[in-house]
Amino acid sequence: MTADLLSVRDLTTRFFTDAGQVNAVSGVSFDLNRGEVLAVVGESGSGKSVTGLSMMDLIEPPGEITDGELWFRSPDLAAELGERTASVDGEYVDLRAVSPAIRRSLCGTEFGMIFQDPSAAFNPALTVGEQIAEAVECNERLDRGDRYGFLDLARDILSPRTSFVSDESYERAIELLERVDIPDPIDRVDEYPHQYSGGMLQRAMVAQALASDPTVLVADEPTTGLDVTIQAGIIDLLRELRSDTGLSILLITHNLGVVADIADRTAVMYAGELLEVGPTRQVFDRALNPYTDGLLGSLPDFDDSDATIRPIPGNVPDLLDHEMPTGCSFADRCPEATEECREVHPSLERAVGGDGHHVACIHAETADAAEAGELPDEGVADRPIRSTALVKGEGEEEEGVINE
Repeated sequence: MTADLLSVRDLTTRFFTDAGQVNAVSGVSFDLNRGEVLAVVGESGSGKSVTGLSMMDLIEPPGEITDGELWFRSPDLAAELGERTASVDGEYVDLRAVSPAIRRSLCGTEFGMIFQDPSAAFNPALTVGEQIAEAVECNERLDRGDRYGFLDLARDILSPRTSFVSDESYERAIELLERVDIPDPIDRVDEYPHQYSGGMLQRAMVAQALASDPTVLVADEPTTGLDVTIQAGIIDLLRELRSDTGLSILLITHNLGVVADIADRTAVMYAGELLEVGPTRQVFDRALNPYTDGLLGSLPDFDDSDATIRPIPGNVPDLLDHEMPTGCSFADRCPEATEECREVHPSLERAVGGDGHHVACIHAETADAAEAGELPDEGVADRPIRSTALVKGEGEEEEGVINE
């Protein structure tokens, strides 16, 4: 395994509907290193959220994860399973090859998730504190190996003196609310979700996700629907958590300003596939795929007041299997598409002159093509570098969060 913490290989998720097979995620591969923020960006309908849910094993019928490997570095689990097991490679375990019970035990413990809509993720009939405390309690019981069955549940419901959640877990819930900067956490812990503002509820969801001290956090649109000031607060919180705990974050978003502010690396997703992956500065300053360049061109240029926004024409293609194009999925919207683009499906390959920079485009200058002497006369990489003024370099002043 090459990744420090997590290695996703050829992840494929399909939805089998009456209208046909929907190719939501198709052969997606990426690595997530310890303490790293990897951003997955793209238009709505590109497959970003389904990728995150697939990692968490939260795909429900008619959806199904049909292929792929999810190698997670866990020396203890690897030792418990034994090296002779096909799902073990040294200190890494393929979570797609282990039992569903093991996968469930890792969700909420090693893996945490911030869902896209916090108002829908919380139970409106329970206080925020109860729900966070339950997450803490579940994790504590898993660590102790406690069993909790139907009779235990009936006892806790019928007896006024017993409760599933201990006083210690409730105190921990207050600490977590304080940790994510909820004002007056002792009072707020007994309030219901509808009594929280949007920003506070988003922070409460972060607190719930942190209840088990996860190693990997999947953050699905954590700043959606929030004003710029609250967005900045959420991003600062995630940055602080990464610094303090070494948390690895998969950030799913369409907000390129947020990506520029926090992401170490960026993966550009379109029609269920990755079209470009690399260090954020390289991806933003030297976009090799026309789709990436189109996303950046859709942003206002704050350095040139006379510059015009260049929106990408058309829409994300229908992901039904029988309507998917044979070649590049972006060819119909790409200003540089040729007939070859419509016939040949590009693979993600290492780019020329890019440290960890990969691109899926038959016209881009890739390392393999350079070594074979097969570079096109004029590749995507020959275009002038577009300055986005989003990614900060050393010595540059801090930029505010910019809405897409």
